[in-house]
This record gives sequence, C-alpha cells and structure tokens, in this order.
Amino acid sequence: MAWRLPGPVAAGGLSEKKVQHVSEKLLCPRLGKQVAAPVEKDEAAWNGAIDMAKALVDVKTGENVMYDPKGEFALSKVARQFVAGQLVHARALAAVVAPTVNSYKRLLPGSWAPANIYWGLGNRSGVARIPGTGDRRHIEYRSGDNSCNPALFLAGLLAAGLDGIHNQIDPGPPFQGDVGVMSVEEMLSAGLTFLPR
Repeated sequence: MAWRLPGPVAAGGLSEKKVQHVSEKLLCPRLGKQVAAPVEKDEAAWNGAIDMAKALVDVKTGENVMYDPKGEFALSKVARQFVAGQLVHARALAAVVAPTVNSYKRLLPGSWAPANIYWGLGNRSGVARIPGTGDRRHIEYRSGDNSCNPALFLAGLLAAGLDGIHNQIDPGPPFQGDVGVMSVEEMLSAGLTFLPR
C-alpha cells in the first residue's frame, strides 16, 4: 500500500520533488511505504491558507483505501483512523502548520478559518474535512498557512494520520453544525475544542 496526495493542493510553492524527498528520506523507509504528491500553489488564496489534501491509495490496485461504499459516509475504517490521528495531534500540529503570531490571527473561533478541532463532511470550519464522493473521498487538513514549512506540514500530517491508524483511534461522529453562527459558549457546550490561542 502507498499513499498518494491528490492535487490540487495549496502548498506554498512546495515542489513535487521536495515532497518526494520528504516522503522517501524521512517517512517511507521507516514505514515500507511510498508517497506521491502532486501539488500546486494557490495564487488566488486571499488569506494565505494552505489546505493539504490526502488520500491513501493501494499501489498494487490503485484503489483509494479511504473509500468504502458500505462504510458510514462511504469512509473506510482506515480513513476514519487517519483523520482521528490528525485530530488527536491537531494542537501539536498547529506549531508546525501555523507557526507565527499572524497565523493565529486568522484562526478565530466562529469564522470560516479552522479554529476548531473537529472533522466534518464538506464542513470548512473544522481542521479536517472530508470532501469528494465515491472513490474520490479524501481528507483535507485546513489550518495551515503560507508561513509554514510545507515539507514539515506534510510530514506532520502523515505521521499524525499513521499514528491514528497504528493506535486504531476513532474520530467519533463528524460535526455537522455551523460554527459561524455559534458563540464560543455554544461551541464548548457542543464539545468542540480549539486550536491553541
């Protein structure tokens, strides 16, 4: 099994060659896996956000192992565990993916920027969302910005996701509300947590 990160991915100018270097030298030798990641810079991003999309793909069959037509929301157990690892490590990942004071000025509770640690289906206000349908299901991690080192962003996300798989963590149900109309008190009573402030 290998992991392929489908594009387009707003990744602050990170070239595919650099992604391959990170995956081949840092991650894959330890895991016995391969990573391929076509990326492109999002010139239209007005706020400097970087959303990193990932899908786990079996290299032998080319099938997206995140997709399970019989799974809840058409997600496989592996996909749920991969997103759970990213949620568990979201506070630590914030230091890598949003490393500056200005990064945190963008991550405000109640905004479309992902200040809350939860996952959702197409919900853009959480750190992780699951867009796509059918075998195009993938995970998009949304709290990064263009001040981060994209290679560390990718490495951190992969390590967190793999930890979720290794420890068989379940992410719980996806949040389906709209934090844009919720007060901080309402978010807390809904069980939502926040990235570091």
